Amino acid sequence: MTTETDTETHNVAIYGITGAIGRELHAALEVEHEGISELIAVAGAASAGQIVRWRGGALSVRGAGEVAPVDVDFALFATPPDAVTREAPRLLEAGARVIDASGVLASPPLPRGLTAPATLAWPRLASTKNLDLETETAIALPGGAASTLAPVLDALVAGYSVLGLPALKAVRGTVLLPASHAGKGGIDALSRQAVGMLNYQPALDPSPFPSLLAFNVVVPPPGSAVLFEAKATSELRRLVAGLDKVGIELQPLWIAAFSGVAMVLHLEFEGRVDPLSLEKVLDSHPDLELGSGDEPAVEAPEPDDDELELDIEVPDEATEATEALSLRDTLDSDKVRIAPPIFNGHDVRLVLMADPLHRTAAAATSLLVQWMAILEQ
Repeated sequence: MTTETDTETHNVAIYGITGAIGRELHAALEVEHEGISELIAVAGAASAGQIVRWRGGALSVRGAGEVAPVDVDFALFATPPDAVTREAPRLLEAGARVIDASGVLASPPLPRGLTAPATLAWPRLASTKNLDLETETAIALPGGAASTLAPVLDALVAGYSVLGLPALKAVRGTVLLPASHAGKGGIDALSRQAVGMLNYQPALDPSPFPSLLAFNVVVPPPGSAVLFEAKATSELRRLVAGLDKVGIELQPLWIAAFSGVAMVLHLEFEGRVDPLSLEKVLDSHPDLELGSGDEPAVEAPEPDDDELELDIEVPDEATEATEALSLRDTLDSDKVRIAPPIFNGHDVRLVLMADPLHRTAAAATSLLVQWMAILEQ
């Protein structure tokens, strides 16, 4: 949409603006609003009519049926998959460009009107160098697990080819998922459950979780865990080239946290890993922040053949400078934070923490700004 000035501006719609990711998108666009002539706030029927702030004024949230697709140049989806499946085809047919934070457009079954899966992208990964924003009509973003782990794997693949790190053989990990992984409904449920338990309410609704999450850790049902692992693995292989022969196993757990995601990883390499080289590779990636303080790399001691010693004691001098890493440290950060690695020959243990809500909004905003700039040329 062109105004009377020389600058081309666009109408941008945020679908799901009152949800967990939608609020982050809204906040991000308040900072990066150049090139936007109108923000269209869209949400479900329960949120329609609410007021959101924009450029010092107020916007009324509309229902999806109140938005004419021809009035939208760019649509950012921060909604459950069914809303993307229903609304995205209408927008694409009208010529709008779509950024899908749910990832549903990236894999079959595809919604009507989409003949091929949308490009799965994440800014600052090497795989996005071939992204052609002049011809793309739909871009999907990965889920929180893939967007957190992908930069680590991207750095390790680059380290193998540039610095001669041993090839990565396998990745096994536990993914600790917060309530926000289930959207705003998950956040509201955890709050309601915590208040109810503190007030000794006898019966509480666990939904959308399989069991009460407040003050608890919940193992998803086997079917859900398998689907989670399959989706995350597929996204990782699409985002990072060179993972075809790398085994990936990820076990999700729900934890009683409102936001942030944590991963405890066991990385297996083809050969012995040099600690300094690995730390250099991780610390040089633009999406990663390694350690906190000047602590040296920690190497787990090899147990004697005659002893079955399960407890690993870390030397005092290696931990004196170590600072605690918590999910609160990651809030509003664009980077994945990594605790100091623990090395044991061919194996490395890592703990990752990130804020997927903020990082997904930042990624979508970055892609939108780049996309608008490309189309103005």
